[in-house]
Amino acid sequence: MKNLFLVLFLICIAIPLCAGSFPGIQLAGRVEPPELHPGQDGRWIVMVRMAEDVHISDASGGLFSIKPAPVEGVRFGAPRYPDGIAKPYGKIYRGEVAVEIPFTVESNSNPGERLFSADIQIQPCGEKSGVCYPPEIRSVSSTWTILAGRADGSTSQVRTGMAQKVTDALNRGSFLAFLLVFIGGMLTSLTPCVYPMIPITLAVIGAQASGGKRKGFVLSLFYVLGIAITFSVLGVLAARTGSLFGSYSQHPAVQIV
Repeated sequence: MKNLFLVLFLICIAIPLCAGSFPGIQLAGRVEPPELHPGQDGRWIVMVRMAEDVHISDASGGLFSIKPAPVEGVRFGAPRYPDGIAKPYGKIYRGEVAVEIPFTVESNSNPGERLFSADIQIQPCGEKSGVCYPPEIRSVSSTWTILAGRADGSTSQVRTGMAQKVTDALNRGSFLAFLLVFIGGMLTSLTPCVYPMIPITLAVIGAQASGGKRKGFVLSLFYVLGIAITFSVLGVLAARTGSLFGSYSQHPAVQIV
């Protein structure tokens, strides 16, 4: 008789294990915002909903994890798990839990619909039975869209080579990149049209300085600062307006002035 009860007990435990996914748990996901331009950031929110008599182990014990599948043109950040409810036997999630996965759409991503999918490891526990079952793997997916062009209205272009490397380094705030750009600016000043201005500039400053080194230094300083400020303002205007600055600069009225 005892053996019969033991067999029935083992059968009762084995039935939910062999029946597939543990009941009482639902998965869902949404992408915010559902439409993004290349270069924009978004977040994928994965939600786990549990029945009243069900809870799952939290992420601190390694029994709850989300691993998104790679997506071309998208860089995922680390999932942000909420804190679980502290219990004597460990931390748990109850009711509904939302995990936020940040991501960035790369600047060279092609437009079109995308699919996010992920494997989720869950350890379900029945609160009435007091039994925690072995961890199981489930999947969740969400669809969203990459729009054509960039958010500022410009066209997204793929840049490769040295120009892309320098741009990425400047975005990271690399001192070496700023130094290289500065040296490059100095080298671009050594063009043939600049050479005739060197003796003229030296003659004008030398005549105004009347042989005084201090006055010559001050005149040279203001001369250089005037040129630097002028080109800096023009550079900022060109960067802010894009092709608009180039089209206006080619207008006959601007060239005459």
